[in-house]
Amino acid sequence: MTKIICVTSMNKPYYDHIGKLMIESWSKFWPDDCELIVYQEGFEIEDFDRVNGVSWEDHCYQDWLNFIHRAENPESKRFAKKGYTMISAMKNIECDLLIWCDADTLTYQKFPKEKILSILPDNKLIAFFDTYYQHNKPYIEEEYINPNRTNSAIESGFVVINKKHKYFNNYLNEYKKLYNTPTPLPEVGPWFDGNVCGAAAANFRHHVEDLSKLRTTDKSQTPINKSWISKYCYHAKAEQKNKLDFESIRKKLGINT
Repeated sequence: MTKIICVTSMNKPYYDHIGKLMIESWSKFWPDDCELIVYQEGFEIEDFDRVNGVSWEDHCYQDWLNFIHRAENPESKRFAKKGYTMISAMKNIECDLLIWCDADTLTYQKFPKEKILSILPDNKLIAFFDTYYQHNKPYIEEEYINPNRTNSAIESGFVVINKKHKYFNNYLNEYKKLYNTPTPLPEVGPWFDGNVCGAAAANFRHHVEDLSKLRTTDKSQTPINKSWISKYCYHAKAEQKNKLDFESIRKKLGINT
């Protein structure tokens, strides 16, 4: 049986705004044999079925603190909190499939396990929404897998990693290397987690499942919301989360306030 563990991170203000609803909807609608691990920054989450909290400070803070002395961009410093959470999760969480879900990802109905498993083929290392199509379209396979191509950034709000893949440790080591260099490497650009996540896969693109091929339009900056996955999960990215009526959503989903 394939063991699936999801992971996310949040602080208390984010939890109070949308993170708690993210957890509640995950607990209600993801398969019973899945688990969600929440890296909690500066607080402890409430009790939810199949959800466990771990201390972000204990697992990530020191590495992040070392990083921010090298980073000049304030956004890079902020996004690196997620980057070092990803590193900790890849290193320490035992599972077959590790799925990153941003803390503003809401689940709207039962997400069948077979649908989740279909996202990443068994022979692939990682699945993510690559943004290459926003810069180069149309393109051929040889262009996409070229390790030296530019524009390696991805939309990192939903990422599926096969921890049993033969190149998993190589990918993890590359991810750590890209975050721990004295200055950001040219292939990364700004130290944003989506840039690092995509660039770390440069030498393994034969083993990438590019989920952007599932998109129904080129006009969305959040391609998960324009794919079949949006039937189950909605990514309330950036300002979108400020426009939602959370009370109505809770009522619609049958989640008590």
